[in-house]
Amino acid sequence: MKEFLDFYTVRNNALLMADRILNEGFIPDIVYMLLRGGSGIGNVFIEFFRLSGCSVKTAAAVAESYAGVRQPGET
Repeated sequence: MKEFLDFYTVRNNALLMADRILNEGFIPDIVYMLLRGGSGIGNVFIEFFRLSGCSVKTAAAVAESYAGVRQPGET
């Protein structure tokens, strides 16, 4: 069954993850965001690292889905 999370749950979990990453000594050079649902978490990461005094670059990737593309038996 699919579970839907509210914004605050997603944001708080992203903050906890970013804090753990920073506390383990890793500072990313760049944060890649997938614009199909990942931008919210990516933005939280970016702001967390910037507010922590880290210089982090960002990049976004667009993902698209098409039905029927290259299905078996199609030419």
